[in-house]
Amino acid sequence: MTNETFERDGESERLIARLKVFWKTIRNLRKKTLNEIDIFEDYSVVLHVKRLYWKCCRLFCFWRHSTPLATMMEALPHLHFPKGSCLDYYQSGDDFSSYPTLYVRKSTDPRLPNNSPTCLGDLMPKDIDILDNVRPDFTPEGAWELILLMELGDQFNLVRHAGYNEIKIIYDMEEFFTGKYFGNDFTQYEHELFDIKYLTENERKELLSWQPAPRVTMGNDAAVVEYCVFSPFGGFYLVQIKVQFKPVLILSQPIKMKKVHYHCQIIY
Repeated sequence: MTNETFERDGESERLIARLKVFWKTIRNLRKKTLNEIDIFEDYSVVLHVKRLYWKCCRLFCFWRHSTPLATMMEALPHLHFPKGSCLDYYQSGDDFSSYPTLYVRKSTDPRLPNNSPTCLGDLMPKDIDILDNVRPDFTPEGAWELILLMELGDQFNLVRHAGYNEIKIIYDMEEFFTGKYFGNDFTQYEHELFDIKYLTENERKELLSWQPAPRVTMGNDAAVVEYCVFSPFGGFYLVQIKVQFKPVLILSQPIKMKKVHYHCQIIY
């Protein structure tokens, strides 16, 4: 039995379409941010510059306040941020493992510098957590877009060893096995991350028996989201997460309903 046996309903197709839009946005952001200034500067210089930056921020050009993640917000129309705020990121880590950290800020505030906790110390804002600021629609699309933001939102600017954090949400196992994602051939790097030869025949049959298309079950004040995740350094997982909308927005810890181990053989 293959995943072709399962018929996708209209809701799953809508969720897959939302995933496609968001993944394309992530890929475009990855291309645009590769040429950013190297984040691994001497911290003493950074601290001095950033102190001046905060004192003079109102005099800087508009780009100091604009966010490079505007397209990400546009790709998530069922998520709502407080009026006058925006989604942004700063780069965290070191020259071995660097990754974007997402946060929410006022649109009139300057962007946080890279490695903000180290550079700013006690000046680091405390009210920037995404779940404290975002309000999803109480719909399957709202719950799904919140999952996309929290699971895939930081999948750009993964420097070197942070590639261990890279994941994909799989919606069609047979297509993925052929080396395609949303109809596009894998890049050379993606081919290195997934090669079907590292799966046994039994593992392939097991994965093809899964129903990877995302599903959302709505309740009174919550939604249960089920979807399939692939990690090149861990494997394939069928995941279930509960999104509690009221009285406050809470994401439960993911429940791994099924797993097939996989390792891409890359050792950093």
